[in-house]
Amino acid sequence: MAGALSAAFSALLTQCSTLASESDYCACSVDCCCNAYLGCSRDGRPAVFVRLMATGGVASGVSLENIRVAHRTACRLQVEPGLVATGPYTVVECLSQQAPLHRVFLDAVEDVLARVSPSTTPPEFDRHLNYLVDLFRAIAIPRAASWLGLWGELLVIHSSRAPCSLLGAWHAEPESLHDFAEGQTRLEVKTSSTGCRAHQFSLSQLCPPAPSLVVYVVSVLATETIAGRSVGELASEIRRRVSANRTLVRHLDTQLAAVLGSAFGEKGPRFDYESALATIRVFRAVDVPKALVQPGDPVDHVSFRSTLDERLCWSAGLTPAPPLLAALRLPSTPPAQ
Repeated sequence: MAGALSAAFSALLTQCSTLASESDYCACSVDCCCNAYLGCSRDGRPAVFVRLMATGGVASGVSLENIRVAHRTACRLQVEPGLVATGPYTVVECLSQQAPLHRVFLDAVEDVLARVSPSTTPPEFDRHLNYLVDLFRAIAIPRAASWLGLWGELLVIHSSRAPCSLLGAWHAEPESLHDFAEGQTRLEVKTSSTGCRAHQFSLSQLCPPAPSLVVYVVSVLATETIAGRSVGELASEIRRRVSANRTLVRHLDTQLAAVLGSAFGEKGPRFDYESALATIRVFRAVDVPKALVQPGDPVDHVSFRSTLDERLCWSAGLTPAPPLLAALRLPSTPPAQ
């Protein structure tokens, strides 16, 4: 069951202070196809201990800033008062003290344990961990977090009629020019905190190379306020709404890690949710003022700031809306609860 490890870890947190040594763990058994325990260190970090009976292949494990994977490690686990489990285990340990990383760690490990069997070898186990290791590697990289732009994109997903569809279309293509892509439709979200719809564009965003693509710009005006909602809060609520789809949860965390890096566990600044929702306007890319570059000109990577004219905003009543646009909650419709 999704979230089972997180629930079990919450219970272990109430016991970890009784541990005698920093190398000890309080633990409980995990319901899976192999001998496994969920553990909690004395300082409140989660770890999983798996007895892999197969020994084929060579696995070197992993050692990163926030995660460690080690095979055939001697361990001492306090399963219950007076009962200690010892022996060589494969250890997957979260080294971070941040609760958001604990949640990501436990959810990913839960997926891994659902795939392993008594015949799983250490190298195969490491391959199952690739997603978690890659995610924690991204989280360890310092980045200049773009809180405002990310907040606007999450607002669009959070407030939508179909958050699963919007989340699935969010940066679905690596290195895509646009924030959302589905079929021949592209959405580019631009968020401003100046009160003016002046946004930065690249010419390639507004004039995609494939003539069949139809691009829309979603413009949002955001006001920072201590009473608003943060990126961390919007992401947590989106994660709860799509929790039944583990693929979408992974996609959400992967995109957050790519943007935030080492700021992944931070909530970020707060912006007024309701006022931003009321300012959402959609524009066709063809109606956005843009720099003119003639075909064949020896110019590329053109970027510019363009101010959008609300008189030219797209209206749902003018033309049939493609699915991506139909999923948006525009100001004329009530916001999601």
